[in-house]
Amino acid sequence: QTSLILTSTTAAQTLQRQAPAIVFPNAAASNGSSGEDEEDRDRRQTAAELPQNVVFLTPSGGDGLNSPLKFFCSPAEAGAVEAEATSLNDAASDIADALRSRSRGLVVASVLIAPDISSSPEEATAVRRAATEADVLIGLGMTSPRDIRFLSMVFRERRLGSVLGEEGTWDSTIAGMGGRKRAQFALGCDKMFAPIVGAHDEANPSVLSKLPWTKQAAGRQLMFDMFERFERWTIEEFVSGILLFFDG
Repeated sequence: QTSLILTSTTAAQTLQRQAPAIVFPNAAASNGSSGEDEEDRDRRQTAAELPQNVVFLTPSGGDGLNSPLKFFCSPAEAGAVEAEATSLNDAASDIADALRSRSRGLVVASVLIAPDISSSPEEATAVRRAATEADVLIGLGMTSPRDIRFLSMVFRERRLGSVLGEEGTWDSTIAGMGGRKRAQFALGCDKMFAPIVGAHDEANPSVLSKLPWTKQAAGRQLMFDMFERFERWTIEEFVSGILLFFDG
């Protein structure tokens, strides 16, 4: 079956047809609950005032820049000719642009290339910090052992709540992330990584995820809903899945 690579123009046309109102409940001012103290409310309000931050981590070298893309295809329309293959970086950039447009600036997305820690330690630290502190991190198409190691390190630090301190050391503190809910996925990679969505950690699932009224269960269901969209490998479905997280 012939496929058509989804270009940014096609994505824009599709997004214009599918542009539901974007509402971020976690960005609204909260009146708090009976069990929430003033410090918790202040921390949540401060976190909500910041833009939502998404980072796409793409492969180093030619894997992310030049290789023909096997993802982000949509069924070809009648009579359509297969489009020229793009790159993971270009596709991720199209998703980032669409996120900014669809969210009216409430989501700030960036595309980062997996660094070489041994040859570029300063660059690696900057990428590591940005990836670790992102609200949503998505690793795309990682295949080389070096890129897999870097992604594995970042995922582990995010799972532990690690942040880079002023002294250049990594401290494990969930509070340091500002109390914002976060998500991480590895898609199209040679190694499987368990995702995290909100309070649900697929690698360490809580028994509370079986109770439908809990935030752990809500995170688990949201993970499945996001996966369903991501697995279609179209730019508009990626945008929809990520915005679903912020709307959830």
